[in-house]
Amino acid sequence: MLPADQYATTPVYTLIEEAAQGRIGIDQRWLRAILDRGPAAIDDIVRYGLQPPAENRLDLTDDLVAMVRYIRDPRALGFLTEVVRRDPTDVPDDLNFALPAFGEAAVEPLLNLAKELEEDQAGEVAFLLAGLGQKGVRDPRILDLLLDRLEYDMRDGALCLGLYGDPAAIPAIEKLLAEMPSDNQLLFALNELKEPSKVEDEPFDIWASYPEVSAPDFSVMDEPARLEILRTGSDASDRAEAAHSFFTDDMSDEAVTALLLAARTDPAAEVRARAWEAVASHEDAKEIRQELTKRLNDAGVDPIERAGCLVGLALLDAPIHDQAVTLYENAEIRPKVLEAMWRSLDRRFGKYFVSHLDDPHLETQRIAIRGVGYLQMRGELARLKALWGEEELREDALYAFALAAPADPNPSSLRSLLKRMSADAQLSEDETELVMLALDERLRMAGKSPVFRPLGPDDEED
Repeated sequence: MLPADQYATTPVYTLIEEAAQGRIGIDQRWLRAILDRGPAAIDDIVRYGLQPPAENRLDLTDDLVAMVRYIRDPRALGFLTEVVRRDPTDVPDDLNFALPAFGEAAVEPLLNLAKELEEDQAGEVAFLLAGLGQKGVRDPRILDLLLDRLEYDMRDGALCLGLYGDPAAIPAIEKLLAEMPSDNQLLFALNELKEPSKVEDEPFDIWASYPEVSAPDFSVMDEPARLEILRTGSDASDRAEAAHSFFTDDMSDEAVTALLLAARTDPAAEVRARAWEAVASHEDAKEIRQELTKRLNDAGVDPIERAGCLVGLALLDAPIHDQAVTLYENAEIRPKVLEAMWRSLDRRFGKYFVSHLDDPHLETQRIAIRGVGYLQMRGELARLKALWGEEELREDALYAFALAAPADPNPSSLRSLLKRMSADAQLSEDETELVMLALDERLRMAGKSPVFRPLGPDDEED
């Protein structure tokens, strides 16, 4: 793992590759180490960006486009047009600002790209060419292309012509207005062509889109890479996240051994806690359970580690009620204690979740919502439903509602519940999948096989 204090002396290509592999966080430290080099960074940005996308890497296209927009070096034009070529109907927002900034230099690459595309795919390229008009570019080939666009898609073409701002398009717009005098898009385009709006470039604040510090992305790392960070990472939070990445995940004997070593010897309590949780999510050996109990009951052990042991014991179906009630009083570890409470499925903990449904601490509130769902506290369904309108809590509330709403634990009843929720909550595609996961969880909790999850390549139909 590359330490942050070495970013400034690391080649730009390596910094991008390490971030794409999830091994370093995509944050302001990483971004600054690249952008501080100015135009000298462009060759590596372009070289990486022109590679075919790979499945085992994070897609950093938006980040690379933002960097190019910030640096503004015409050597990146080939990369920007390649981004459009890969998906001409879904152009990154930053590219709509980056390409027009190059003015005349962008004309030829965009016109050549437009020639390659069918009309139904060329709308975004036409919009990009039209944006060059805001930079004072006038080219008869652009005007001809936009007039052709007007014939193919009147409203899209009118939008582009208004944006381009060439008065030579006025006769074409007026001809259409004679047939459709009340068309708002045509009227708008005509006004823009006769009295163009003043467009002022706003400063591009690339830093606002990046956190100051971000952890590596363990979701794209293989096991050896995660174990390396767990064993050798200099940052305790990174080691803790590496341990957590094994939670409920398949792991090798080597990983179990490494997690046990971290749980017993890592100097940071948060790492030890996460390691105990991860091991407990897979291991039910008597030795682990006894060790977790011993650590939990030892008042000399750091409370953070004790809370991790509490979660581990809940995962192993061990009784935790008395210890959980005691540790709950420690506000520092309360969210983790609440997590252990809902994982235990002990209904005696219900009052704790109800009292935190409106907690000002977002993570605590989310855990409380999850607890209400897993304990199937139907008296709180109205409160869960009210949270569907809260953007930050909607997904948590939908998941919990699907767990708790009245329905027999059988496929037919749960399909009916899914249909009702889809209508009541106007579920998006992603939200529908989330609710389906919750319904499968209900079936598993009832000792039955899941039926809603998408079939994988090795699955068979029931």
